[in-house]
Amino acid sequence: MRKIVSVILGLFMYNSPFAQETCSTDISDMEKRVTTLEEITSALPKISGFINMRYQYNGESNSFDIRRARLDFTGNLATKLDYRFQTEFAGSPKILDAYLRYKIDRRFNLQAGVGAKWEGLRLLNLCI
Repeated sequence: MRKIVSVILGLFMYNSPFAQETCSTDISDMEKRVTTLEEITSALPKISGFINMRYQYNGESNSFDIRRARLDFTGNLATKLDYRFQTEFAGSPKILDAYLRYKIDRRFNLQAGVGAKWEGLRLLNLCI
């Protein structure tokens, strides 16, 4: 019985250095694949949106309506150039934001397009 256990342990000990080599090459190969996939997905637009619905019950009548339905596309065309396109679909469709922005500096941007009306400090990104 001891001979069988020692033979099995010997086989496992003999194969373990080779198993670590294949495992480390698999990990480095997987890291390369993940890096490539991250580069591809960073170039794709980010899609988000939301729906604001309302249900009302007034005694005998029920009503259901969609108050807001927005779809938002944002992305980077280059390291210093990004874009945003946001639409509203509730009621008649309209464009809320559609612009290109060139990031000259961390604190200074040049933006062209149709944007939301400025309503105070909510649109500012202050670096304090």
